[in-house]
Amino acid sequence: MARYWPEFARNGKGEITVRTLLSHRAGLPTLDTHPITWEDLRDWTPITDALAAAPEWPPGTAHGYHGVSIGHLAGEIVRRVSGLTLSEFLEREITGPLGLDCYVRVPASAMPRMATMVVPDAETMRLGMEVPELADFTKAPNDPATLSFRAFYGSVAIGWDSTGDPRTYQVESPSMDGVASAHSLARYFAALIGEVDGIRLLGPELVDRIRTPQADGTDQTLRVHTARGLAFGYVPNRGSELLEGGDFRVRSLVEALYAALDDVR
Repeated sequence: MARYWPEFARNGKGEITVRTLLSHRAGLPTLDTHPITWEDLRDWTPITDALAAAPEWPPGTAHGYHGVSIGHLAGEIVRRVSGLTLSEFLEREITGPLGLDCYVRVPASAMPRMATMVVPDAETMRLGMEVPELADFTKAPNDPATLSFRAFYGSVAIGWDSTGDPRTYQVESPSMDGVASAHSLARYFAALIGEVDGIRLLGPELVDRIRTPQADGTDQTLRVHTARGLAFGYVPNRGSELLEGGDFRVRSLVEALYAALDDVR
């Protein structure tokens, strides 16, 4: 990381690799010392400056979902290497050539086609809090000292009421404002593993590396066992009843996906 972003090396982070970062093992899931505001999202650098803080655990020794910070961490690497913001890089290298309706910063021309975000009501949220496997995680909102609270609620000064605000989708916020049509997201995923109109984004060797779990065990942020090596996409416009996003819709999709894989085997 420090090879591309020298300032990142501060506070004992000089040995963190890009692989460590992208596998959520860098120990940087929190921004509670500088919760994200609209002004920060507009200006970008206040957030990347805040990410120069010391890690929450020795990098590479554990993993925890960097749900709020990962976009700016990865986006800054892209900016340092290419000179482009992440949205500009995606447009030039991926979404433009493939003709995709996929955005990090939604252009004004696409805003009229945006679906309206629906925030779960109190009853739906209550049901989400009763999932047994997430019992330890759902206690976190009641304790500001927990890493879970600090990584989510404590790291953002913008609430659910902002989901209908156009600014939510017109700033460079890679962790939180990704928008795509279902067709374009499927086309993008297809181009990662094979050719789409003569374009293939990743070679077979890199795909093999990506689908090999880089972390497997208790997630320090979510407080549940996680292992990442398989991905699929879906495009809801209703917010999740579970804070970590793995809501009841996702569960049914995961079950169907594994059933399909069993059939293939």
